[in-house]
Amino acid sequence: MVKDSLIRIAWQLAGHTWAAPVDGFEAALEQVMADTLTEREREVIALRFGFNGEPCNKSEAARQMGISRERVQQLEASAMNKLRRPPAWQRLMEHIEAEIPASAQGGE
Repeated sequence: MVKDSLIRIAWQLAGHTWAAPVDGFEAALEQVMADTLTEREREVIALRFGFNGEPCNKSEAARQMGISRERVQQLEASAMNKLRRPPAWQRLMEHIEAEIPASAQGGE
């Protein structure tokens, strides 16, 4: 379940829909998130993408964290923006490209 959630994050960041498992990707994304995001940003991402079970909507995440829905939205947006920036994005994409065949990436 966690691996599927992590892959959904990466492919959402990339604008892709392919979601097959990628060896070692979970560890790579967890490391990038630990190096890049604040603790609250990681918590929001974990809740929203269902790292510990089913994904939560913004209202459910807000209730669990004791913050407003708007603050959840801000933290999620901040986290996703950070993950889109180099070097975080480059580290993720290098791992993905190393593990996924070119045909699955839309290559020739």
